[in-house]
Amino acid sequence: MKELKEQLEEEFSNSDDITETLNKLPIKPQDELFKRVFGCGRQCPFCKAPCEAGGKEHKQHHAAIHRPQGLGRVRCISSEKLVNSLCTTDVHSDGKFRNTATKEKWHPYKDYTKYYPDWIIPPDSTTEASDYWNEQSTTEHISLSRKSHEQVWTSVQV
Repeated sequence: MKELKEQLEEEFSNSDDITETLNKLPIKPQDELFKRVFGCGRQCPFCKAPCEAGGKEHKQHHAAIHRPQGLGRVRCISSEKLVNSLCTTDVHSDGKFRNTATKEKWHPYKDYTKYYPDWIIPPDSTTEASDYWNEQSTTEHISLSRKSHEQVWTSVQV
């Protein structure tokens, strides 16, 4: 970004037509901003929160705010209900998950990096975020996620 800033300053200081100057640049500022704002397109493997690392040049994916896992189509195996816990809470717990990545074998959330080494999901022992989502009416959001039948379900043990 520093290199881009210097190049822009030089080009703009020597130009009368900003549009023409922007069209001549080898790197398009609007494309770089788009990449930074919309990230790399990857999603949390559990809740499907988008990666916020920005651009494509990073090794670890992360999201500042994770959502109830039911929004990522995670359901409880015994009740078939969508899960309202957050992956940040579950990676701190003794809970387990299974999905196609684990070949349907149960695996501790704490060791999620075995299957998702490029994701950082910080463990959160508090229940404040879960409490927030429980207070909200997530039923409407979760019912919307049920309408998509193309995604693979993930199961959790309770």
